[in-house]
Amino acid sequence: MAEQTMSKDELRKLRASVGSRKTSLGRELSKRIIRMENKIKAEPNAEAFSSLENVKNHLSTQKGKDPVKIAQWWRDHQEDIDPDKAKQIHEAYRYLYHFGKQCRSTMDSDNEINRSNNEQEMRRMLDQWENFRSTFGTRGADTLMRAEEHILLAPYSRAFDSVQTLIDDPDTFTKYRWYNRHNPEVTQEGLEYLIDFAHKERQLRDRSKRLKAISKWKKPKLSSFELTVSEQQSQSQADLVQVLTAEASINPFQEQFQNSEHLRGYLAQPAPEAVSAVRNFDTDTTQQIVEMLAAFAEDQRNIQMQVQEALPVPVNHSTLTDTTEEDRASFLNAFGRGGAQTLRWLHSEISEDPHNSMFSDIENPELTKRFQKYLTKNKEGAELGMRYVVKSARAARDHSGPTAVEAGTANQDGSDPVTAEESQMSQFAKLLDSDSVGMGHSGTDFIRKIKKHVGGDQFQMRDFKDKDAVSRFLTSGKRTYLTRVREQKPELSERVVDFVYRLGQKRIRAESAQYTLPDQSEEEFQSELLKWSHFQLRFEASHNTFANGRRQLERLRSNTERFGGSSHSHVTKDDIKTILTQPKWTGYTTLVDHNPTLADELLQYGDREATGDRASPVTAGTSQGIRKRRRSPAPQLPLDEDPDALHAARILQSLDSLADWRPTTEGSERAALVRGQASDSETLKRRTNFVIEKSITLTKMICDNID
Repeated sequence: MAEQTMSKDELRKLRASVGSRKTSLGRELSKRIIRMENKIKAEPNAEAFSSLENVKNHLSTQKGKDPVKIAQWWRDHQEDIDPDKAKQIHEAYRYLYHFGKQCRSTMDSDNEINRSNNEQEMRRMLDQWENFRSTFGTRGADTLMRAEEHILLAPYSRAFDSVQTLIDDPDTFTKYRWYNRHNPEVTQEGLEYLIDFAHKERQLRDRSKRLKAISKWKKPKLSSFELTVSEQQSQSQADLVQVLTAEASINPFQEQFQNSEHLRGYLAQPAPEAVSAVRNFDTDTTQQIVEMLAAFAEDQRNIQMQVQEALPVPVNHSTLTDTTEEDRASFLNAFGRGGAQTLRWLHSEISEDPHNSMFSDIENPELTKRFQKYLTKNKEGAELGMRYVVKSARAARDHSGPTAVEAGTANQDGSDPVTAEESQMSQFAKLLDSDSVGMGHSGTDFIRKIKKHVGGDQFQMRDFKDKDAVSRFLTSGKRTYLTRVREQKPELSERVVDFVYRLGQKRIRAESAQYTLPDQSEEEFQSELLKWSHFQLRFEASHNTFANGRRQLERLRSNTERFGGSSHSHVTKDDIKTILTQPKWTGYTTLVDHNPTLADELLQYGDREATGDRASPVTAGTSQGIRKRRRSPAPQLPLDEDPDALHAARILQSLDSLADWRPTTEGSERAALVRGQASDSETLKRRTNFVIEKSITLTKMICDNID
């Protein structure tokens, strides 16, 4: 029966009793135990330390020609006639067994912590990479990829010591100022990602035993014009070692790095320019480079096999079975960090849109295209990776549920449908920007332009009333983007139309909150309209000159418009009084003293201008609840000379006011459609006709007075 695991205190007490300094045997045991502890720490999982019996056999069995006769010493003392000494030796065996057991437990715990930390670090770096790419599009992705190539070639460059050294380096992150000007926060994330990438690359190489041998091939610090023939050859050797080291570091599982023979054959073939210089090297130098890099690749394979255990799984779900994990592990073993990076990018795309048709099955042409470089090297290994991706996407679909939520419907889980719709639109915008499954940077441009159109003055509701109208709109005139999508990514065309349709509906719903058609009888409507028209005439007549009163009302309207366009839900007379009692405004205070009734009506008029205007049946169609038509200038008549002209001018002003209240046909229809009150269109027409009739009557009055 196996012994229970000892606590640290129990193990410490056992160690003290076994290696007691009070006896000669204890002192000798202490020395031998220290040597064995170091061996166990180096290889805690070795078979020799897996059980108490194995520890005893390992120490007491002769191993070849042992000059010190270690095994003989252990055998002699464990069979000592003194029972106390024999027991002390057996306790030493027992201590070493439990020491190895504790080392294994600690190592497993440390590995679990490291695995968790590595996974968090990988996810953080992936988020930084994706955030930079989604913000800056293809340009940002290209910048990071070029910087990664610099790191793989020279990870120990001082440019990658810190964010500041990377900013100061003139060759690596050349567009820093441009990125920082557009989005400093995301630019900082991109720089931190590159520093972390370089740090991890250094860690991987530092663990290789061949690093010192590789570092001896350093480029001469002279310019090409100052190099001797020998120095030029040294530079070529350094270039070759640098390139092959980078390749072996990113994927040591490639066939040419399997052993020195494969690498020698690879260099002997018609090779790329980067390695063609080997033909000019002498045999000994070539052999030295080949053996060194083959050994380095072997180190990297061993290191990366451990590192891959800590790579994040794209989807953590119960449907990812052990066979799915085997597919992933086999793919990573076949293609190294290059394959791991591909899974990282696909994981990001699965997170954005698990319902993408690319992830439907391994025969999908788009998925095949993504794995093409792996299929040509190792078809079986590549298909395992494809199968893993398809299963991961299926698990994500099962976990996320339905693909879409229509606006205005309730979700089964009780979540807010508007929030769900916003999230889906945001995810599709990122998907359209993707270089692999979307339209790249042109997708970003399209979304920016269509949002600008929908939010601008050119927006026409008829273009967004249904998806057919949206399709016609996106293919009309010079608009060709939808046609391009249908040609290049036909599976996205319907989703583009749906995205634009939802965007238009958001604008329409937003406007519906601003336009109302209150229940109002014809008599009430006509009475209210005439009431405020008469008020304007009486107010303007109360001033010394007609123009002065008119300017007072114009100024009030101008100031109250900010209430109509703001988020104020209630505007009181006190708000209007604040406007009318501003410095240099004396008209209202004078009116309070001489005509309190008219002053109170002025407050009501201002209140109506600020809030009632949006709810008015005759202004419901104007954009943002503000009149589109400007008032015409006041008629320049000799008011002081002709009393009849004064009366005519006042009537003309009233006519101008009525005309200004007249709704546009488009606005009336928009208000009715927004509120779903199609039956009110006849009411609007009648009210409009009433205003026109009153305008004609006032025009006749003007003509009669002038005649």
